[in-house]
This record gives sequence, C-alpha cells and structure tokens, in this order.
Amino acid sequence: MSAAGACPQRTHVGTRADIDVPGGLHAVIKGLSAAQADLGLDVAILHQVVGADRYETVRVPSSGGGVRSPADGSPPSISVRPVREYHFAQTAALLPPSAARSPVLPVFHFHGPWSGESRAQGQSLPRVLAKFLVEWRTYRRFDAFTAHSAAFRQMLVRQFRIPEERVALIYPGVDTAFFRPRDRAAVREAFGLPGDAFVVGSLRRLVPRMGLDLLLRAAARHRDVYVVIAGDGPARPELDALAGDLGIGHRVRFLGRIDDAVVPDFYSALDCSVIPSRELEGFGLVALEAMACGTPVIASDAGGLPEALGSQAPRWVFPVGDIAGLATLIGRVADNPPARRDLLEEAAARSWRQCALEMEAWFAGLWT
Repeated sequence: MSAAGACPQRTHVGTRADIDVPGGLHAVIKGLSAAQADLGLDVAILHQVVGADRYETVRVPSSGGGVRSPADGSPPSISVRPVREYHFAQTAALLPPSAARSPVLPVFHFHGPWSGESRAQGQSLPRVLAKFLVEWRTYRRFDAFTAHSAAFRQMLVRQFRIPEERVALIYPGVDTAFFRPRDRAAVREAFGLPGDAFVVGSLRRLVPRMGLDLLLRAAARHRDVYVVIAGDGPARPELDALAGDLGIGHRVRFLGRIDDAVVPDFYSALDCSVIPSRELEGFGLVALEAMACGTPVIASDAGGLPEALGSQAPRWVFPVGDIAGLATLIGRVADNPPARRDLLEEAAARSWRQCALEMEAWFAGLWT
C-alpha cells in the first residue's frame, strides 16, 4: 500500500531502562527507528525515565519529505495504520497492546528469551520460571512477531509454541556511515595499544555467557597475540585473574566501558574481532559493526552469529567452547586474513534502511 503524503505512526516500546543504556536491544531500537524516520514515518520511542517509575515518549527526528521509494524506484509497501512495536516481554506485560478492535497493530520483536538469559546469569529456578511465565502469557497477546535470525525464530516457535506463520525473519542492519574504517595507527595510539602487534579483541558485557575466558585461553596458545577487551561486567576480576594464571597478563588489556562514539575506532584498532559466546546470541550486531569497519570477525556458532557473518561464516565460525578451534582461526587470520573489500561489502548489504523496508512490507501484509 502506498502512503505518499501520509505520515504513518510507529511507536517503539523498549525495556524498563533508558534508551541510551548500552546493549544490542537498544541498538536495534535506535537503528530501526532512525531508518523508519528516514522513510518519512512518524516515529517515537517510549522509554523509562531515568530514576523514575514512569515512561515518556521521545520523538525520532525525520528527514522529512514523506515516504520515499527504495533505490530501485519501486513504491515501498507502507501501511498507513499505526504500529506499536514491543521489544521486551516485561514491558509488554506492563504496557500491554490495545484491545483487538483497536486500529493500532501490535507487533512483538523477539530479541531473545528473558527467562533464558536469567538462567544463564545463574538466577534461581523460581525467578527463571516466573519470567518464563510472564513471557508465555505476554506472547499470547500478539498475532505478529519478528525475529532477527532463523535460530531465534525457531526458538520462538519451539519453546513458546508460536505458530511459524506469525513470525517474520528480518535481519537487523548496521549504520555504515558511522561504522567505517579509521586509521589504524592513529586509533591504536589513542587507545594505547602496541602499533606493531597482532591485536585481537572483543567488545562485550563481561559475563560468563560471552565466553571471553575462551578468548584468553585461545590467545595463550599464541606467543605473539595481544588481547584487548572493552566492556564492563561482574566477570572482570575472574578474567583478569585468568590472564595472569595463563601467563599472558602482560599482553591483555581491559579498557572498561568505552563511549559509543569511539566504538568504530575500537574495531578499527583490531586485526581481528572475536565473538566467543556460549549461548543466546539472537544475531550479533557486533559482527556487522566490526565488518563495516573492515575488521575480520571470528565467532562461535551460538544462535544467530553464523547468520550475522553471512558469506564469511563458513570459514570463520568455530563450535561453541572449542578453544583449539578458536586458536586455529586466530592463526588463520594472522596468516591469511579475508579481504577488507569482502568485509565491507558484506556489511553494506545489511543496512538499517533495508531492515526498515522489509519490516514495513511485513506490516503492510498483515492488514491484507
């Protein structure tokens, strides 16, 4: 349905946290909403006010000009009906979708199992079960879902018994205007990294699920690999101690949390970005972001990570927990890295605009 001259509404309901709290879920909300606004839609984000138990609506700036056609000139499929897009089960339970007779279309974007993440964090069984029950009941309110990987689409279907035809597979995107290669020598100097070393790194929350201990153990098998880890989390002391126990503390650097503005600098400083997650990876935006900076990516086969690597996946994916396999791939990158051109092309094919257009086509089809 063409909506030339109209200004359809899209409202995103996120987590019970400020939208600027770092994380993949918020990155998706901000990237998708910005792309929708650039299509000429009227877009807002409903998020919790910092330090208060209330929500406020923040408008997402639009480039104006109404709904614009894709590059090929074909008219985009845009529904003029308003859509309320939910991203988190607890928030959807607190701010449920309107009654069935409402003209507003409620859609749930499945980023991963809330209960499963709690289990991975070591929370008690009663808490995990309580969260699963919230999820189960909440998802029964929706008739339309999206998932960012085939792996998580199957999880939604099998674990929560959502009919497969109700779930659209729509990959997220990356902002290649922001995530782009920087001068390696300059950014290494800025981070205080050795200019002539082979540097592998990871930008992750420091929790056991992310598998950063596996990265340290794999790096210990190489005498000349320098490791840099960005991010905060409760596993920092254990990781620091492990680096010392492995005898590589002198070539491991923990940067702590870094500002969003310098994330492309971080990726550009690396010879290789490693994502050694153990489980529950819905997609892996960090893989796209690193490739958009021209940096090779090695990832485990957890969840949707192989899908994030796209054409790079067959050569640069290792089985979850396989330290020897990860060490082998680090050596392979050092000896025969993928062409930067291929990495940039892979990332360029996954834009937020493309994600928004596919999302809008799905919305439009739901009304027919």
